Amino acid sequence: MDFKKKFCLALIYFLASISQFSVPSYAAESSNTLKKLSKNSVALVGDTYFLAQYDDWSIKCIKAPDGQTDPCQLYQQLFDINSNPVADIHIFILSDGGNTQAGASLMTPLETLLTENILFSIDNGPIKIYEFSFCNISGCVARMRLTEDDLSNLKLGNWAQAKIYSARNPNLEVTASLSLKGFTAALKSLNKIILE
Repeated sequence: MDFKKKFCLALIYFLASISQFSVPSYAAESSNTLKKLSKNSVALVGDTYFLAQYDDWSIKCIKAPDGQTDPCQLYQQLFDINSNPVADIHIFILSDGGNTQAGASLMTPLETLLTENILFSIDNGPIKIYEFSFCNISGCVARMRLTEDDLSNLKLGNWAQAKIYSARNPNLEVTASLSLKGFTAALKSLNKIILE
């Protein structure tokens, strides 16, 4: 399966998981829409649930029909300097054999200035620019291809940041911080889940 097909499939699962949120201006995760499964709890088909937590990273899955593997992704909510939630990131593994090792969907609030794109960097390293792909009632999404080098930098890094701009105030730069604490362990666990 090529990158585009895998990315579309992962995006469908991502959109299915955020479609449960009723917050119109921002797809904020809330404790009543996601479940942390205990040993005795059962998720219904289509339910989104947290499978595991690794410091600041979660493994979030969607319950698939019997006989199918639950698709899982890494998840973290990003906050601004005032600890306000301003973005969500979902990272999923790709195995197309190419240089792209993973994909990510970064969702920002509605009224993000789309023409300014997302400026993404790891530990003050070089800035990568990611264009927005679409907006829906939950927010605006930029799709990111992550190469082996990108994943290595995320594993070795301490934090990353995504800079976005407000459509209402184009001079207002909002920096969303992404902790990389627990990323390596979470990614290793996600790879293990996928190989099972």
